[in-house]
Amino acid sequence: MEGIKRLFKVLFSPGEVFEEAKKAPKLFIPIIFLTLVITGTMGYYAYQMNAPVVIEKQLELSGKADRFSGEMKDKIIETQTKIVKYSMPISGLFGTPIMFFLIALYFFVMAKLMGSEATYGQSLAVSVYGSAPAIIAMLVATAIMLTGDTSTTMFQNLTPSSLAYFFPMEQVGKKLYLLFRSIDFFSIWEYILMIIGFSVITGTKKWKSAAIILVPIILFTVVKLLII
Repeated sequence: MEGIKRLFKVLFSPGEVFEEAKKAPKLFIPIIFLTLVITGTMGYYAYQMNAPVVIEKQLELSGKADRFSGEMKDKIIETQTKIVKYSMPISGLFGTPIMFFLIALYFFVMAKLMGSEATYGQSLAVSVYGSAPAIIAMLVATAIMLTGDTSTTMFQNLTPSSLAYFFPMEQVGKKLYLLFRSIDFFSIWEYILMIIGFSVITGTKKWKSAAIILVPIILFTVVKLLII
């Protein structure tokens, strides 16, 4: 169970873990473990959520609500309500490993463009072990769901880990709310781990590794804010 140990060890000793993973990634069990943790949390959330209320909030946040008539909006909410209890855990089950593989592909391509000899397996190790804070995030979210009524809370807002938790959309507006939601403690923790990991497997300086990881995230956030 070396891979599981690394998922927890990387939270406190990332450099050491990525040096180990560079020699022997050992990713099969960690991918399964992370997938099950995320899927289980999403499944329980879907089970206890007030789907119509949450889906309406998501429509408002996406900016799509104004594009539909009241009747069409009600139809969308009704349809999504019927499937969300199944679609959320399914998306966790299949989406989680796919996300790991796609992020690893990006790391692998960037490593090759930089002239590094890093392998896809090593790139996948950065993606997987760098996502370890998600374990803590899911545990905190589950604890919150078990101790209070979160049925009308959007999944992204379960934990008090982003600025958006303290500044509701009704107070600050949609764009500022989305910006605040992107400033999340667990996400920042993951970025830091991935920066360290990419630096280790490629032998590049951390500022270059930070640019590789943070620039696409910042650009994506800016574009998202512009089109909402």
